[in-house]
Order: sequence, then structure tokens, then C-alpha cells
Amino acid sequence: MIEYDINKMENCLLAHAREPFDLSELIIHLISVASNPKYNYLKAAFYDMSDIKEFNGSYEQLGMTLKKFNLSHYPHMTEKIAIYCCGNSELATIIGEFIAQSQSSMFNLQLHTTKESALQWIHLD
Repeated sequence: MIEYDINKMENCLLAHAREPFDLSELIIHLISVASNPKYNYLKAAFYDMSDIKEFNGSYEQLGMTLKKFNLSHYPHMTEKIAIYCCGNSELATIIGEFIAQSQSSMFNLQLHTTKESALQWIHLD
């Protein structure tokens, strides 16, 4: 489950993932936000996934979920998306692998192991 709020002053989406969590939710959420014209002004997004200890899904599932969407239909993707996970978690490993393999995608994603570095990268420090 991903809960989120829009900080209009900072033009930023602030999201917090909670259990139960499925990896496909992340991509579906990104596409949902990107496809909504009322959010086309967003400059950045912050996903706090530090509370996720158990989840369903795999690296392959992330890729398969992403392939279901025609990304050219979503021109309003945010400039930067910071994902904060505990560094030694399986979730961080899978998301890190996904980011490394999808460098050419429209998502400007970075994985961070501290909340401070994630917020600094999207200029909300």
C-alpha cells in the first residue's frame, strides 16, 4: 500500500509505503501519478519505503509490470524520483538492480539509504 500527499509549495509528491506491499504497486503508482494531468507540475517525488520488511515480488516482476505500459503516453513524469530504503534490505537490492538496468527509461530514479540524502537529492532538505 502506498499513501501519498502532494506538497504544492515544493511541487513534490511525498509517499510512504506500508505493508502489505507488492513491488508492482511501485510502478503502477508511478504510472498513475504520471498519467494524471493534475499532477503534471510535479518536479520531484519522494518514496519512503523504509518500513517495508516483507513484500511480494521480484526484479522480474518490476520489469514485467513496466512493460505493460506504453511510457510514451506519460510525458509529465517528475524530474526526479528518490526512493528511500534500508540499505541492507532485500527490497533495496531489488530496486537497486532495477534502477541499474533501466537507466534509459523515462524514470529518473535514485535509491537512497538515508532519508536525508533522498530529500537532499530532490532539493527538499
